[in-house]
This record gives sequence, C-alpha cells and structure tokens, in this order.
Amino acid sequence: MRGYYPVLFLVVFVVGLSLPPFSSSDLRADRAAPAGRKEMGLELYVKGEFERAAETLEQALAEDPDGFNLYETLAYCYRAQKNTTKTLHYLHMAVEKNPDKAGLKKTLGQIYFLNEEYDNAAVYFEQALAQDPNQSDLYAMAGYSYANLDQHDRAVTYLAKAVEVNPGDAPLHTTLGNSYLALEDDSNAVKYLERSISIDPQQPEAFLSLATAYMALRDFDTARTGWTAPRKCFPPRATRTGWSR
Repeated sequence: MRGYYPVLFLVVFVVGLSLPPFSSSDLRADRAAPAGRKEMGLELYVKGEFERAAETLEQALAEDPDGFNLYETLAYCYRAQKNTTKTLHYLHMAVEKNPDKAGLKKTLGQIYFLNEEYDNAAVYFEQALAQDPNQSDLYAMAGYSYANLDQHDRAVTYLAKAVEVNPGDAPLHTTLGNSYLALEDDSNAVKYLERSISIDPQQPEAFLSLATAYMALRDFDTARTGWTAPRKCFPPRATRTGWSR
C-alpha cells in the first residue's frame, strides 16, 4: 500500500457529546420512582452539579441496581467531569440495558474516536448505523476511523457515502482522495482531491497528495503544479528583513 500525504483533521463531536437536558415531564415521571435518591440525583444533574449527581445516583444504583436505568445519566455526569474511564463504563452498561438505542452506540464511538481508539470507534459507529442508517454523520465518523486505522478499503465505502450527503465538505473529499491514493486507485484519488481543492483551495496537504497521484499517472507536468501550489496556501510572514514566504 503506497504511502501518501495525510491530512490532519480536527473532528469535533460537540453536538453529539453535549449533555442531554431533562424536561419537567422527565422529572415528574422520575418522582414516581420509589427511591428518593434517584429524584435528588436527577435534579442535581439538571442543575449542573455533576459530581454530587453522580455520587447520589451511584448510591441509588447500589440500593437497587436492577430497578433504576440511570447508566446513561451517570455516563454524562462523568463525561462532564472528564472522567473517561467511568464514562465508558456507564455507557457500556447503558448499551447493555438499551441495546436498541443507536444514539448510545454513537456516543460510545465518539468517545473512543476522541481517545484515538479507532478500532473500537468503528465498531460502535457501524452498530449505530445498522440500527439507524439515517444518521448521515455516522458515515463520515466510520470512514475517518477506518482511514486512521489504514483500512482504506473500508474507509472509502463509508467516505463515499459521506461525500454524497456532504458535497461541500472539503476535508471529507480530501480524506477519501487520500484513501484512494493509499489503495493505488489514482484516478479516483485525483477525482476527489481536485473536488476538495475546488471547494477549499487553502489545503497544502491536498495539493501534495494530488501531485503524488498525478506522478503515479505519469502526468509530471500537472504533478509539478501540485508540488508548487501549496506555497500559495500560506500568507506571507514577517521576518527581520521584511515580508517573505
């Protein structure tokens, strides 16, 4: 598998990992539960007192581990405290209790992705997609995961679907082009890298990957343009003697 110029992407899952609010109807329903600790813990969660909420809800679970399905709430409490170990523990418990809830598997995948555990991330993104194929952002997440694992044959399957849904997303096109480049499918690499550059010309890595693809196709004149173009992507910087590149 040929080496290629990777593009560094910051994949932000802020929306997916935001703390889900409880409505007043949720709290009214929870007040009907026999254990007061559950009600107290949920109210602390709503107030944003996540450390106290987690402590209280864990006590409620200890008293009746089968009667309260609070694992997801505990996971978000620990997520807010940046305790990844306990977040993953309770999310796994939540998935076990709610195996049909695709959103939980998506959240698990996102946390694994942010921890750079791309193999685990891919597993849960695929499971979430199997349950809810309409979550179009999951195609990109699964594709990025497999690209980071250098499993480019699987990456292109998901990334190709992702660019259909997001035709104006330059990083997606670049990643797809780079995966095709790694698979030595140079024609498709050129196709998606050129499309990416047309969306956002300020991508030096995309130009370098495109040049590599053209060299493989023995189009050296076009490749030469790709090697020199990245310099135009950067603004001039100040030096002691004036402006330079």
